[in-house]
Amino acid sequence: MSNPVITFFSALLTPKPATEGEGEPVSFGLLAGVVLNAHTLLPIEGAVIALTPGDFQETSNATGTFLFLEVPAGEYTANVSADGYEDAHIATQIEALTPATVNILLTPTPDPEEGEPGQTGAVAGFVLDAATLAPVPYAQVSLTPGDKVTETNIFGAFVFTEVAFGNYVLGVNADGYEDGDRNVTVESVAGATATVLLEKEGEPPTGSIAGIITRADFTSLPIAGATVTLMPNDISATTNALGAYAFPDLAYGEYTVHAGAEGYESSSENITVDEPGLISVNISLVPLEGEATGAIGGFVYDAWTRLPVEDAAVALAPGERVGQTSMLGAFLFDNLPYGEYNVEVSKEGYVTATESAEVDGTAASILEIELTPSEGEPTGAIRGVVLDAATNVPIEGVSLKVAPGDYEAQTNGLGAYSFTGLVYGEYTLEAHAAGYDPEIRNVTVANANAIQNFALTPVETVDEGESEGEGEGEDESEGETEEETGCCRCRDSEKSVDWMFILKEYWLFAAVMIGVGVWSKRR
Repeated sequence: MSNPVITFFSALLTPKPATEGEGEPVSFGLLAGVVLNAHTLLPIEGAVIALTPGDFQETSNATGTFLFLEVPAGEYTANVSADGYEDAHIATQIEALTPATVNILLTPTPDPEEGEPGQTGAVAGFVLDAATLAPVPYAQVSLTPGDKVTETNIFGAFVFTEVAFGNYVLGVNADGYEDGDRNVTVESVAGATATVLLEKEGEPPTGSIAGIITRADFTSLPIAGATVTLMPNDISATTNALGAYAFPDLAYGEYTVHAGAEGYESSSENITVDEPGLISVNISLVPLEGEATGAIGGFVYDAWTRLPVEDAAVALAPGERVGQTSMLGAFLFDNLPYGEYNVEVSKEGYVTATESAEVDGTAASILEIELTPSEGEPTGAIRGVVLDAATNVPIEGVSLKVAPGDYEAQTNGLGAYSFTGLVYGEYTLEAHAAGYDPEIRNVTVANANAIQNFALTPVETVDEGESEGEGEGEDESEGETEEETGCCRCRDSEKSVDWMFILKEYWLFAAVMIGVGVWSKRR
């Protein structure tokens, strides 16, 4: 079974050949990541990420994520800045056809009115599975001394705020895992970050090998259907349409990865698995002398929303080859003799589209194909996050209404909400929550997503006598809860979660988190 993260990133990468007279071909890679508040772990929208050397710049979106495509392979520094935060500078390396990730925690700029800066900081980080580097949600994290306790969110993230300067021990336990710990030191307002890896309970430590098999020529295209054998285990895997393979859960030791494919010379690589996580082993195969071939690939989008169309049928003629688009709407046909081809794309609910392409050896032919819905009107969505204006903590259970249409929704445990299937036009959006001032906005839906984030202001109340005493008691109770949980909001497992929203709106965040594992160690 192919690794979904490798498939995900591979679909984005297309190498560019050098033009005549430029010498060696230029190889390109990808850099993705997320920018978070180091104290609250909330996404930071509008952060500017600049790569040096070069003139590459992107801005984080509403979920804090960013993405650089077609960056020449090499060493870079990611310079990150955002209003109200201290700048960060992170070194990273981008390799050809190899996605890289860089996740950034920005520290809020100290407020002079809050007292002398430098007295406290924050401790934030992630809890990950040691074998796969996948996030471990709902793990219990303790900070001692201080007896603070919190729980990781669905991305395995945790945070403790207002931690006095000093040395601490992070203790972590989760169902099905051995307990883990990590020493941290808080010595500035920037605080400290830490990643804790947990081993599966009762299992020896393991690692994994994964990679992409490509052509050893100027195209560097992935090879589908290549056979990859792992020795001495004598187990085999077949690369998917994007040349990806994976061997998970391998005991520590020495291995040989052997790759072969029809029409190519075989090649092998020796590798040592001696730590958790996935080790990247990418192998290039030299084409045998014979008929020259090339490739046709591309992406399929919805003509109205510009979102990728997944599982669309893609037919190539001549040759009678058929494939399907990936989760990003990507497709690829390789080993094609030089000549002209027609690419036909179809899916239920859309008008079939046809594009022509030529394979002539100068470069891979990349197409962008739009599918028009066969009926109905173009639709979009209104979605966003609702926070407490005083604490920046997500508010669960906020009631939201959209008119016209009388649509209703409630925020989930992350404070997120979404309204989908809205015909393009003007709408009124209302947000109501007990204990907060309501807010009403006019929203225009004119594309796939209209992002509307709220910061609701708590209602100021003045009670007298017994009522005032009761109010103080409630405040103390809330304060104790916050100290016990380290200011992360723990999700009640009995409550429903809007998983579709999380999957669609936070897909890049999740990919980045898992991608850290896939590409954390390179040869």
